[in-house]
Amino acid sequence: LNMDFNDFNAKIVHKLSPDDRLEAVFYRSFDKQSAVPTPKGYNNHTDLNELFRTGTGEFHPYEEFDYLLNSSSLESEAHYSSWGNTAGGIRWKHSKQENKGFYTSLNYVNYSYSSKRKELDNHIKDFARYIPSKGVDETIVYRDLSLDSLRLSDDYRIRSASFSTNLWTTITKAHKISFGTEGRLTSLESRQETFRRLVRQSIWEDKISESLTDYKIDAEKNFAQIDVFANEEWTVSDRLSALIGARESVYLLKGKTWSVFEPRLSLSYSLKKASVAKISWSKTSQGIHLVQDNGLLSITDRWICITKDIRPMTSEIACVGLYKSLPEGWVFSLEGYYKTMHDLLEYKEGLSFISQEWENNLVRGTGKAYGVEFLGEKHIGKTRGWLSYTWSKSFRTFNVEANELNAGNCFYASSDQRHNLNIVLRQELGRHVSLSASFTFQTGHRATVPLIATYGPRINETNYIEMGNNHLTDWYYTEPTTTYVMPGWTDESITSFQRFLVADNLNNFVMPSTHRLDLGCDYSFRTGKLDHRLNLSVCNVYNRMNISFVFWGKENGFPVLRGICIFPVMPSISYSVSM
Repeated sequence: LNMDFNDFNAKIVHKLSPDDRLEAVFYRSFDKQSAVPTPKGYNNHTDLNELFRTGTGEFHPYEEFDYLLNSSSLESEAHYSSWGNTAGGIRWKHSKQENKGFYTSLNYVNYSYSSKRKELDNHIKDFARYIPSKGVDETIVYRDLSLDSLRLSDDYRIRSASFSTNLWTTITKAHKISFGTEGRLTSLESRQETFRRLVRQSIWEDKISESLTDYKIDAEKNFAQIDVFANEEWTVSDRLSALIGARESVYLLKGKTWSVFEPRLSLSYSLKKASVAKISWSKTSQGIHLVQDNGLLSITDRWICITKDIRPMTSEIACVGLYKSLPEGWVFSLEGYYKTMHDLLEYKEGLSFISQEWENNLVRGTGKAYGVEFLGEKHIGKTRGWLSYTWSKSFRTFNVEANELNAGNCFYASSDQRHNLNIVLRQELGRHVSLSASFTFQTGHRATVPLIATYGPRINETNYIEMGNNHLTDWYYTEPTTTYVMPGWTDESITSFQRFLVADNLNNFVMPSTHRLDLGCDYSFRTGKLDHRLNLSVCNVYNRMNISFVFWGKENGFPVLRGICIFPVMPSISYSVSM
């Protein structure tokens, strides 16, 4: 496994006048990784004369029979992926007085992802025949052959340019309002290429069958978004304050317009002893959907734009919280939330983006999530840090008739993670040196893994294993027999059967939990008008082999789960300069 991570960021702040400030930021990252496991293969040759001589095996030299002469296998796979993000923005802030002003910003984001996968799976078995009158004959009588070559590539890019302006003013001591507008152009480009050559020869047939799959899918979607918003901060009394706001989001496409009204309300009440209780509710929308693959074969999520048939996703969230401040810089908070989501997208069972009519492969449903978040923070003194813990659940329901998932029953979302713990500690040793430590624990996300075996009639005569999102199929063969009887079958009708491995529910499998400890040391100093910072750090100090993604493999002909860790122990050094 090879990895390469590159990041660059810069920020410039220029004071145009006592009332005007100009900020410019730029960020660029480009990361890539490749996994090329050692190919697995073997070659075997049967020396029948040696078997006869040593008496090994149940051979009858006076009877004619077929035997396996040669067998060979070669399995190899390679994964390559790269992703990068370029973002930049300019912001002008004007504030004549503390109670009024405005800011205007222009931003651009360009995110790209590329993934390539190559697989080779070759199996050849040659059978020869022993004839008593002729002795051992190594002439190949028939061949059981399977040659599978697969190449997949997946590339997509999201580009967004936006312009926004926001004005605020204080009407009275108890009322402060802000309002503004934002415009955004979003473009999503996607390309998939698939090439597969499959050659098979069954032991029952002399002919060779060959199939070739070679196609490309190009998709490009664009839309414009215009938002108008207004908010009011209202101080009702010495203890009670409110934030009331609304946003109208309009999505413009060719031949279609979507409009979503997004109100919001927040109330804050000051209790005794530096405590505050808050309650809030808001509605939001977005024009791009995150479609996640519930299976193990894909390690990427796909972003899909709205179209004339795909609505913007909307969500509503309600929160209740209690906040407490203590002496010496301690702050504690406890929040609970409940969130509903509408017009979510998922792939139909067994389908994906790989189709010219990819929009027909999507189904629309709803979701809900709820949880509790705790935060404790100390932000004063030489010893600082914080601890956060989140317990949460997330569900999906797709029960539209003829477009159901999981038989219309509720199932866990692939992003569902039960526990999330973060601990950060920073200790200052003097004016120039500080030490830091952070610990993270997360429950693994979910995926669909077939764990239940069932049987049915054989679909075709190919002896191989297929591994899809929701099921595995494992082909077996038998002659008519009474030792295996399927319900409703007569003994004479049984010529072969097939075992299916299926999942009882979508996202029924929880990935292994991950945890790691990071340590760091900072040395800072100043020369003239420049601030310098040198950092030495070690990520994943105890080299925990956290599984980043899991995929199906084969071992001795049986499907097995394999995991890859892309972040073992990693030392790093960084140097930064700021003004």
